[in-house]
Amino acid sequence: MRSGSAGTGLDMADRASLEGRKPADWPLVTVTVLAYNRRDAVRDTLTKLLGDLDYPREGLEIIVVDNASTDGTAEMVESEFPAVRVLGMPENLGAPALNRAFAQARGEWVLILDDDCWIDGPALKLAISSAEATGSDLVSFRVRSGVDPAYYFSQGYTMGLFGFWGCAWIISRRALAVLVGYDPNIFIWGNEVELTMRFLSAGFRHLYLPDVVAVHMKAPPSGAADFHRHGVSMRHWSYAAAKLLQPGDAVRVIGRLLATIAIDAVVMSPRAAGSFWHALRGAVDGLRVREPVRSQVSAIYRSDFVSFANPVIFIRTPRQRWRARGERSGIAADTGARYEAFLAQRRRYYPIEAGVLEV
Repeated sequence: MRSGSAGTGLDMADRASLEGRKPADWPLVTVTVLAYNRRDAVRDTLTKLLGDLDYPREGLEIIVVDNASTDGTAEMVESEFPAVRVLGMPENLGAPALNRAFAQARGEWVLILDDDCWIDGPALKLAISSAEATGSDLVSFRVRSGVDPAYYFSQGYTMGLFGFWGCAWIISRRALAVLVGYDPNIFIWGNEVELTMRFLSAGFRHLYLPDVVAVHMKAPPSGAADFHRHGVSMRHWSYAAAKLLQPGDAVRVIGRLLATIAIDAVVMSPRAAGSFWHALRGAVDGLRVREPVRSQVSAIYRSDFVSFANPVIFIRTPRQRWRARGERSGIAADTGARYEAFLAQRRRYYPIEAGVLEV
């Protein structure tokens, strides 16, 4: 296993080398934009790509994957951006609709964007040159809110090198040839981690590159409990564990997910208990399509991926709570501190600076 700092910060010398590379020397990149009923957002994203991205225009192949939008998204793209290809889906397939574009991509690299997300300036050049320098086949970025520029989604929920934020990332076409793409059984949420597990098991290298910042035109989470998302996430975590982890690891992780649901039902709301059935359903569905990853990959996800971790480590024991009964720290603050300690102890998997992981 290889992990650690990648040493790919963008200094003045790096800027000079990026600018000094001839346009013809940059590889063809296929940009896929996943769209569903966000016509104006798609217009903004394409305008940013074609106007503010410092990359040779002839080096970009742009495909909008329209997930059966009913607001005229496809018609707008065809009318206002004639050089952009539209792939229309007969129904909303969620994130797996991108697999259609992956199969048709001509680029050496594929940049994946949500309809309301973009990168600009030298970001794409930096991602590609850093991937080439580190021998990486997947590059993930920091993602900040376009509504509140001080908030970073990629820090609000940190997947580290175990996953990526699916609204903006880049992968080599040679890796896609092996992986095919997203699991068609995961409509949304959790699909990125499932793909990364298979990616690492195939022997590819993941580079986290915080120097590249994608802008996601969404507001920060409100903090209110979203029990629909809670249920869907638990189903997909359980599905991925049952499908991909080695038997012993799968049993332990699914047990931990069920324990997490029980704790959430006490701490958050009894409504969280409804996720119990979602998790069981996910486990059953995952068992039907078993495709275990290598044991080394399974082991690090079981022990070090924060969403698969034993939830008990994030809360104090009754004895610790009794000893600290005079403190004002509540459950949320207590859990947050232990969450940060978990990440700090595993910094090679959750780098603050650029970092790589190959298993």
